[in-house]
Amino acid sequence: MSDDQISQKLDKYKAETKAETEKFMKDVESIITNKHIDNTFATMINRRVKRERESSAINSTFIDNIKKIKLSKVSERKKQKQVFAAATSFQNHAKTLYKMAANEKEDITKILIETYGTQFDPDDVLIYADYKKKCQ
Repeated sequence: MSDDQISQKLDKYKAETKAETEKFMKDVESIITNKHIDNTFATMINRRVKRERESSAINSTFIDNIKKIKLSKVSERKKQKQVFAAATSFQNHAKTLYKMAANEKEDITKILIETYGTQFDPDDVLIYADYKKKCQ
C-alpha cells in the first residue's frame, strides 16, 4: 500500500471516529439535560464526556502525525522510526485514558445500581472487560 493510500485510509478512519464521537456527545447531551437525572450521575457522565474529548483529540493528533510522517520525503527507515515513536506516545496516552474510563464506568455502574436500582454489569461492555483482564 502506498503512503498516499495509507493517508486516504487514515482520513477515512479519522472522519468515522469523529462522527461516532459526535453521536456520543449528542446522546449524552440528551441524557444530562433530563430534569429527572441525579446530579451525581450527571457529573459522572460529564467526566465521561471530558474523557471522550481527550481521547478524540489524542486520536486525531496521532492520525495527523502518522499522515505527516508517511507523506514526508525522508527515508523509509526514518519514517519507520518516527511512526514507532508516534505510536509509542499514542499508546502511552491511550493506556492512561482507558484506565480513567474504566474507573468512570465503575462509578457510573455504582450510581445506576444505587440511585436508580438498575442492574448493570460493566463486564458486558467488551472494551471494559478486556481492559480488566489485562490488569489482572
